[in-house]
Amino acid sequence: MSELSVQLTVVVVGLSRIGEAMTGKRFPILSIGRREYIWSPRWIPWVIAEQAYVEYTRCGHDQSLERIAQRGGFSIDEIDKLLAGDYHGKFPTDPPEPFVRAGGGVICGCCGLQYRDHPSSPHYLAYDDKPFLRRLCSGILVKL
Repeated sequence: MSELSVQLTVVVVGLSRIGEAMTGKRFPILSIGRREYIWSPRWIPWVIAEQAYVEYTRCGHDQSLERIAQRGGFSIDEIDKLLAGDYHGKFPTDPPEPFVRAGGGVICGCCGLQYRDHPSSPHYLAYDDKPFLRRLCSGILVKL
C-alpha cells in the first residue's frame, strides 16, 4: 500500500471518529480483494472523491462521478494517483488538439473506411499502454 493510501486511511479513520464523515455523503472504494488492500478504506467522503474527479475528467474521461460510484467507485490505487495528480501519466493533461467521440463503424468521408480501421495515435495511451484515439484522414482525433 502506498504512502498516500496510508495517509488517506488515517484521514478517513480520523474523520469517522469525530463523526464528520459519518453524516456526509460517501464515495465507495472499489474492493480489489488482494491481501495488501485488507486495511484500505471502503469509502471516502464525497468531497474528496470530487477532488479526484477533477483530475479524472482532465484525462479525457466523461463518466459522471455518480455513475462511477454506482459501479463500485475508484480503486485505492486510482484514488492515490488522482489525488496526487499523477493519474495523467499516460494521458496528456492538456491535449494539444481536441478529439471527438464516435462509433467505430462510422464511415470516413475521405477514404470510405470505418473509423476503427484508421491508425491509432501512439501519443495517447490508455491505462493498459494501448492507444485509445484514432487519427482520421482529415487529421481529426477520434475516441471510439
